[in-house]
Amino acid sequence: MLARWFERGIGQIVAPDETIASREPPEEAASDFWATVAPDPVWEASQHGTRSTSVNATTTPAKHPPASAFLSPPARGGTTPTGGSSVVCVHCNQLTPTKTGEDDLIAFDGLFSPVNAQLSKKVLTAAQYTAVTMTSPPKEQERFNKVFRLVSSSKTLDPKMLGRLEKLLRKDLDGLLNARSAHLGNLCPDGLTPLMAAAYHNQVGSVKLILELAAAADSPDGSPTAATSTATAAQLTTDVDLQGRTAEHIAAEMGAVDVLPLLKGPQGQDAPVDLVGRTPLGRAVSSSHKAAQVNRSELQKTLFSPGDKSICGEPTPAKARLGKSSSNIGSGITVAYGMAEMPGFRIQMEDATCCHSWPGHTLLGVCDGHGDQGRVSAYVAEHMPKILREQLGLVEEGDTATALEKACLFLDNRLKSSGIKGGSTAVWALITDKSIIVANVGDSRCILVQQEEEEDEPELVPETPKVEEEGPVEETKEEPKDAEDDKKPEDGETPKAANSAPTTKRTTTVVQALSFDHKPDRTEEKARVEKAGLSVVEESFVEEGIKHVIPKVQLTENGDRLAVSRAFGDFEYKTNPSLSSQEQAVICMPEIEIHRRNAKKDIYLVLACDGVWDVMENDQVGKFVVDHVEDLVKQEATDILPQVGDALLTECLNRGSQDNMTAIVVALSDAAELVANSGVLHGKALSF
Repeated sequence: MLARWFERGIGQIVAPDETIASREPPEEAASDFWATVAPDPVWEASQHGTRSTSVNATTTPAKHPPASAFLSPPARGGTTPTGGSSVVCVHCNQLTPTKTGEDDLIAFDGLFSPVNAQLSKKVLTAAQYTAVTMTSPPKEQERFNKVFRLVSSSKTLDPKMLGRLEKLLRKDLDGLLNARSAHLGNLCPDGLTPLMAAAYHNQVGSVKLILELAAAADSPDGSPTAATSTATAAQLTTDVDLQGRTAEHIAAEMGAVDVLPLLKGPQGQDAPVDLVGRTPLGRAVSSSHKAAQVNRSELQKTLFSPGDKSICGEPTPAKARLGKSSSNIGSGITVAYGMAEMPGFRIQMEDATCCHSWPGHTLLGVCDGHGDQGRVSAYVAEHMPKILREQLGLVEEGDTATALEKACLFLDNRLKSSGIKGGSTAVWALITDKSIIVANVGDSRCILVQQEEEEDEPELVPETPKVEEEGPVEETKEEPKDAEDDKKPEDGETPKAANSAPTTKRTTTVVQALSFDHKPDRTEEKARVEKAGLSVVEESFVEEGIKHVIPKVQLTENGDRLAVSRAFGDFEYKTNPSLSSQEQAVICMPEIEIHRRNAKKDIYLVLACDGVWDVMENDQVGKFVVDHVEDLVKQEATDILPQVGDALLTECLNRGSQDNMTAIVVALSDAAELVANSGVLHGKALSF
């Protein structure tokens, strides 16, 4: 009652005024405060379909918030009688249904692979089993540890030891195969099952034995142990540890090539991912364990299949990676571009792209970071457009090259002030109505693809002389000659060939480099590096029987080395106090190339990082793009440019590229807008 008095107004209670219209008392549900200060058990009971102990009156039906109000997985709760998910109401502590399903997406790791609720549930199960082991009585822990010591042996188990292991497991097959390791120190990490522990130590015999026993349990033969066991082979190979790793993940990371064939699961797009989104192959190629590094080539061959999320990524739809831009109305400039990226066998993606347009300009860029998890490349790609526009406003109109140079210097200084460590190369293409201005810093590259039409010279076909046959000669009547045939050629006119083939036209593809790599062994680059007090050394390695030599800038005798002589960041290579910023061993001054646009020839522009150019030449990339666009046009495909980019990166992967790969394919034609919308492309360049 006290709550109702306050809600109606204390003034009306003390000195009621009849001239004031009465109003219905508000429902107490509107005030959590009064539910706390003066709780009304009758009202509470009416809201949840229950009866108060002090009231026998009929109550109103239970009311629940709409299911759409709960959009996230429940932090605590259970399942409804119908099996759906539920949360606990904060007001009444009763379960309320939600629409959230078990497999709803709850996180995204940034490595192209989603982490879902199903995996999280498995990890929680692993944690629960591990906690049970840790808190088990000493005798129970010792029973578990006997199994883990055997499967974690550094030596191959002989038949006698395998027999002992089998005897132990058969006593409690279900309990021991689902047990989790705990407090075993360096012998075995916490949270592993016996199968995972055997995979961790490359114990082939133990893995075979465990899978055979589990398979027998999966197909009961009437024995009590088999009939009651839930530890099937399928369950054991898909169980995960505290990091979300399966036994296959663990074997791959440890370089355990002997047990991998026994544990091999789905591959390609269906390969399992752990909590950081890595597949078994992703774990293998990013592993720091010596066995994995030594056996890397074999691991790649065993585990790779097209679509592997750690290698190929999980790209956004092609339409989302397609762009187009136009300048002021009437200028005629239109470009279409498609982006593609792939982590490759580097796993950690460190590339970044920039696609930015403003009236009369389109800026496209590919930035390739190194040694910093992509922080510098992302910084450069994000800040370059704004800085360049500012610099264009400070130089004379048309002096774009100077603006690009100043923008790169300003950007590098700002990067230094930010304190971000690492470095990045970058190649930029600024497209205007008349020119393509390319600025390059490092070894990312830009090429221009042109098509030229050439006429083939007609071939003269000699006349076959008539052969007169013997016999009576018949009089023949000559047909009158056409006046045109009888006409003599005038001075300077080429006589008409009697039998000439028709003139034919053929199209040839020409690829022009618009940037040049800044490698430390280039004459002018090497001279600057040595003048700054550093040296250029050759680093060699053998891969699949082929020796590779890479020139690098050496910082110290046994210190870091850098494979490019120009880059953003990498400030440890820019520390000579007696030299200017553009005289240091590594500089960020771009090399500028200006191409006057040719409406009859220019068709494509390709910007890509060194992961592409390591395995394909300029001409090969140009021809690849032309051929694949033609193929997709014949198929009446849409969103062509991103698909061409994807195909290019896949081709590079198949050719053995081991790096991150990023490419931007640009259409420079009057059908660029059609490429962006419908995929149709004609081989005619844009006119302005």
